[in-house]
Amino acid sequence: MATPTRIDWSNYTSDGDPDKCVGKSSTRGPKYLEGLLSEVNKNQEILANFGPAGVFFSTLPPNYVLDTRDRPTITNGQRLYDNYVYGHPRGNFRTIASFAEHVASILLTPVNTGVDEDGTPNVFDGLMRKAKQGQHLSVAITEPLSMEWLVEQDLANLPAYLNSLEPSTRWYPRLGEIVLVARNLKNDQMITFDANADIYKIKDSRLGWVGLPVWEAVVVTQVTKNGLAAGLLESSEEDVFRVEPMPEIGNPDKPWSTRYKVVHLLNMRPFSLWQELMNGADVSELRECHPTVRHAMTAISSISVVGRYHFSSDGEEARVYCKGLYVGAEFFVAGDLVRFSSPIHNNSFGKDVIQIKYICVSYNLEREPITPTSVHITGVAYTADPKHASGQYQRPIPYESLPFRGMRGYGLWYKMGEGDAMVRMPYTRLLTRLLEDKYIKGMMGKSCLIKVAAGGAEHLDIPQHIVDITHGIEGVRIAREYSTQHDARINKNEGQTWYLGENRVDQLDLTQINGQDEAHLKAMFRARSARQKGPKIGHTYTAPSMNKPYGMLASSMNAIENDMAQQRHADKQFRNDFADRLMDKFEDEFTQRTTEDDFDEFIS
Repeated sequence: MATPTRIDWSNYTSDGDPDKCVGKSSTRGPKYLEGLLSEVNKNQEILANFGPAGVFFSTLPPNYVLDTRDRPTITNGQRLYDNYVYGHPRGNFRTIASFAEHVASILLTPVNTGVDEDGTPNVFDGLMRKAKQGQHLSVAITEPLSMEWLVEQDLANLPAYLNSLEPSTRWYPRLGEIVLVARNLKNDQMITFDANADIYKIKDSRLGWVGLPVWEAVVVTQVTKNGLAAGLLESSEEDVFRVEPMPEIGNPDKPWSTRYKVVHLLNMRPFSLWQELMNGADVSELRECHPTVRHAMTAISSISVVGRYHFSSDGEEARVYCKGLYVGAEFFVAGDLVRFSSPIHNNSFGKDVIQIKYICVSYNLEREPITPTSVHITGVAYTADPKHASGQYQRPIPYESLPFRGMRGYGLWYKMGEGDAMVRMPYTRLLTRLLEDKYIKGMMGKSCLIKVAAGGAEHLDIPQHIVDITHGIEGVRIAREYSTQHDARINKNEGQTWYLGENRVDQLDLTQINGQDEAHLKAMFRARSARQKGPKIGHTYTAPSMNKPYGMLASSMNAIENDMAQQRHADKQFRNDFADRLMDKFEDEFTQRTTEDDFDEFIS
């Protein structure tokens, strides 16, 4: 016959508080313990973890005491009494059933030892236990014995990297972000919007239109040091990034994880613009987009935080303040302007922005086990719609008072609240970073511009055409719907629409970054210091240059030279005809792709 597992309370962390043990120890303890054990051993999780015979203990958990109080009246010749178990920070237990449930939670909580799998003291969990006991805290989070914390702080140089983001341009790709890249471009070629065809094409400096960019979704795993302060028109050979193809979420086979690329800044675009760049491609159609784009779409309804730095609790709720927040494809930090959908304005999709002040994760201390109940940001809100402005702030903000110079090209701005009053915004309302107006104009062309009312607004120093602030927002909405439907990690049966990742590696379901195994990549920013698989960034890449010939097939070059020798007088017409033929050939081959290998062979 199976025997119950004997519990040694020294192997568990009781949340009992000696200051709360105010009752008098009862003489009826043995009888109470008998009933308590009976109730605890009815718990299915206890039986699953300790065996069918359950558990046995001869005392209450440390810092808990049983007090019994006789009732003043006698019923049927017996004096009845009531049980009170004291010791919990929030009050006493009046019934055996309620205390049995709590005892079971103590036995089943995996962090009771206060150390992680390597024996390192778990500072964060220690703070959370104190908060659950009712302590009011406001302390910095430092974990000097935690390897993960040390990697973030020292090896990966996380504080310095985050500090570099605040003054840098907002359009510059960031570590861990998903972006679109086009690697089927040659020297002297660039991506330009063809207004006649209403699509983006590859334009050669000598031949004109020669093909379509094949957009791939990749994860940024290294950035160039010199590029952080580079202007859009000052791109150099150092403005390159190491990127790795976005793997398929949920598939343990990650064949593309080792196919890193070194990509120039001018051949990259924010993932939020996928619909405009790909002309509204149907992602469910294999021939219309690269497989990595579908992989990325699956991850858009997911979040994770980076850089926990402060912990506070008020006895009911704990808050953890963080340095950064990954929402889908993008990485947000303090100082960023982020477009959001306002809960009080039905037509606000992307017209309102919030400048981040704090990023916070909240925990309800009443829950068992304690898990995040919300992730939100706080900051000052601005709007491009005067109907969303507040009171006296329905007057436009002077340009010199805007928090971000790159806002000017979007038109007039208004405050959404009084003065610098901050608002709180849940992550589900956040959309994308508001990028500099000049970047959007330069990289997206006239397709992103809208005309202001007739005659413009020259008296307010506004040009006749401004950047459409909703540019790219529809693609985010579609991607999130796709993600909610296709990310198997989202439990739709419980009403979930998002996946909360432990870190960026978990969020994107990565197994390797820069050749390093997942076990060594609990922090996304380890990628900056990880061993490289190939030559250093910037040492093997030649940036596009207007004075360097681009490569072409020898047969095509010979054909051109022969024709030009015979028809010099029709040189211009010939180039146009050749470009048309090249475009036709490209489009014919472009539509034949169906598998990942087809895509890779075509691009290469």
